[in-house]
Amino acid sequence: MSLTKSVVARAGSSVFLVAIVVCLAGACGTSSDGSAGGARSNAGATSSAGHAGAGGALGAGGSGGSSALGGNPGGGSAGISAGATGGTGDASAGAGGAQASGGAAGSGGSAGSAPVPDLPCDIYGKAGTACVAAHSTTRALFRDYSGKLYQVQRDSDKTTKDIATLNPGGYADAGAQDTFCAGTACTITKLYDQSDRQNDLVVSPGGGAVGSMDVGANASALPATAGGHKVYGIYVSPGAGYRSLAAKGTAKNGEPEGMYMVTSSQHVNDGCCFDYGNTEQPVANDTGNGHMDAVYFGNRCEHPPCSGSGPWIAADLENGLFQGNGSNTNNQPVTLDLITAMLKNDGQTKFALKTGNAQSGELTTQYAGTLPTSGGYIPMKQEGGIVLGVGGDNSNWSAGDFYEGVMTAGFPTDAADAAVQANIVAVGYVVQKRTAIVPTSEKSGQSWKYTTTAPSVDWTGTSFDDSAWQTGNGGFGTAGTPGAVIGTTWNTSDIWIRRSFSASNVTAADLANLVLRIHHDEDAEVYVNGVRAASPTGYVTGYIDASMAAAAQNAIVPNGTNVLTAHCHNTVGGQYLDVGIYVLGL
Repeated sequence: MSLTKSVVARAGSSVFLVAIVVCLAGACGTSSDGSAGGARSNAGATSSAGHAGAGGALGAGGSGGSSALGGNPGGGSAGISAGATGGTGDASAGAGGAQASGGAAGSGGSAGSAPVPDLPCDIYGKAGTACVAAHSTTRALFRDYSGKLYQVQRDSDKTTKDIATLNPGGYADAGAQDTFCAGTACTITKLYDQSDRQNDLVVSPGGGAVGSMDVGANASALPATAGGHKVYGIYVSPGAGYRSLAAKGTAKNGEPEGMYMVTSSQHVNDGCCFDYGNTEQPVANDTGNGHMDAVYFGNRCEHPPCSGSGPWIAADLENGLFQGNGSNTNNQPVTLDLITAMLKNDGQTKFALKTGNAQSGELTTQYAGTLPTSGGYIPMKQEGGIVLGVGGDNSNWSAGDFYEGVMTAGFPTDAADAAVQANIVAVGYVVQKRTAIVPTSEKSGQSWKYTTTAPSVDWTGTSFDDSAWQTGNGGFGTAGTPGAVIGTTWNTSDIWIRRSFSASNVTAADLANLVLRIHHDEDAEVYVNGVRAASPTGYVTGYIDASMAAAAQNAIVPNGTNVLTAHCHNTVGGQYLDVGIYVLGL
C-alpha cells in the first residue's frame, strides 16, 4: 500500500539396475540389485571303477531375497551344471555322482531413497491453481526443482554467488553461503522464481513514497533449520525490500489469485508495509484503490478497532490494510515463532485471510467475506507486479521475516490450502530464539549515557564516572540510515555510549551462548566490563547477531552489576549505533 494515501499500507524417476550375470565355470550369480546370488553348485563325486555313473542332478536355484524398502527383490542364481560323469571302470557298477547342492538364497534388495512428496506448488498445480511465482531462501517449492534459490553479494569485493538447492526438491545449500561470505558481510540481492514464469525479485527501485533505491537484507541475519538443514530466511529491516516490475502470469484487472508467506511475530513493527504479493507495475507508484493485492503481516491497524495489540494478518489492497470489510475484531493477533499467512481474492466480490502455526496444526480462517465496500475495490484492478517487504509505492519503513512464499493463478481451494499447510509443518522449521540480557532499541528505546567528545582511556571500565555524559534513548544516528530506529540523533563523526545492566538471569551455562546484537554504521568497538567483545568494521543495513569474544562472555558477573560500552566512528553518509546482548539458542 501507499503510506502517503493510507487511511493511517520434479523428482527424477527411480532407476533400477538389473544385472544378469552368466556364471561360468561355477562362478556365482548376482541379484537384481547387485547383491550376491546363489553359490556355485558342487560337482558330483567321481565313481570308482565300473560303468559310468550318472551325473549329479542340476542344483535348484536360490530363492529370491525379500525386498528392502525402496529396493527390488534379489533373485538367487540357478545352481550351475550337473555333477560330472563318473569315470569308466570294470564290470562292477560304479556309484553315480552325488547330486549338486542348490544355490544359496539371494540377499534382499538394498534400501532406496524415499520419494520427495508433493511440495506447495505441486499441490496447488494439481488443484488447478498453478504457481506463477515461488520464492524461498530455504527450500524448493516444486518437488523437481533443483535450481537457484537466491543470490548473495559480498561487501568486501562486490562479487555475487547464487545459492541453490542441495538436491531436487530439497533444501538450500547454506554451507555455500557461509563459505562465500566468510570474513565479510553479505546481502541478498536477488530471489529466483522457481516457477516457469521467471518472476525473479531484485532490490526494489525507488518509488512514489521513497525515491531512492532500497537495500538488500543482510544474508546471515536470520538463521534457521529446515528439514534438519541449516538455512537462512530474509530479515527485512526498514529500508530493505524487493520487487519485480515486469512480472508475467500474475493476476490483473480483477483476475482471481492466492498467495501465502511463512513469516514470524519475532520481528515486526507498525511501519508500512511488510507485504508479499501483487503490486503496481511497471513503476512503484500508488495508482489507486484496488491496484494491489498482497498479504501483509505486522502491527499496523488501519481500520480500528483491532483485536489486541497485534501483530495481525491483513490484505494490502492499496490505500488500506484490510483485516476484513473495515474493522474486524474477529481477526486475532498471531504471536508465534513461525506463521503461515494466506490471502486469496477472487478479484470480483470476495477475499479470505488465513493464518496458521507453521510448526504444527491447521489453518484458522480470520476473515472470509466481501471485498471492501469503501470504494474502488469491487472489482479489483491488480497490475501484476510482485513486491516483498515494502509497500506498492516503496513505503519501506516495515520490518519482518520471510522464509518462503508463492502466488497462484486462480482462487485456491480450501483443501489445497490445508495440504500446503500440512507440507509447511512437515518441513520442521526451527528458528533461533533470543533471550535479552541487554535489549536493543529495535522494539522500544533503551536508555544510555552518551557523549560525542572523546573520553579518557578508562571509559570502558566499570568504575568510570559517566555522570557528566548526556542521557538518551537508542538507537543513535540519522534518519534515512537503512534499518535505523532513531531514538537520539547523532550526526557527528564519533559517539561513545555506556549502559549498566544486571545479569541476574544469566547462568554459567548461558555464557557460551551469549551474542551481541548490533547495528553499526560505520566502524565500531564494543566492550563488556572493559573487555573487548567485538570490533566490527564497515557498516550493516540492519540488526545482526555477532559473535562475542569468549573473554568478554566470561567477564560478565552473574547476579552482579555490569557495564556495556561501545564506540562508533563515521566518515560519510548514513550513521547509526545500537547494541545489545542476548542468549541465543534454537
